[in-house]
Amino acid sequence: MKLVDLVPGKQTNIKESIDDMDVTLPAQVERFLDRLIDQIKGYNLSKRKEQLVIAKVIDALGLDKQQLMQAIQKIKKNDILKK
Repeated sequence: MKLVDLVPGKQTNIKESIDDMDVTLPAQVERFLDRLIDQIKGYNLSKRKEQLVIAKVIDALGLDKQQLMQAIQKIKKNDILKK
């Protein structure tokens, strides 16, 4: 339970999960992303190797440090991670 849930009559627009976001990915991107994640999980990589995978994805997307930090802040603020 979140603190926001304790306020009676309070309407909020906080994102509860990734699925609640109002942005959708094209079906083909979603399919390949799911396949990528399944492949990575199948290898049971160490944390260091998982970090390398994340770094390569960030680099491939062309995000600089400032853009990455902005994205992280939005993810934290909206609490949209599944974990």
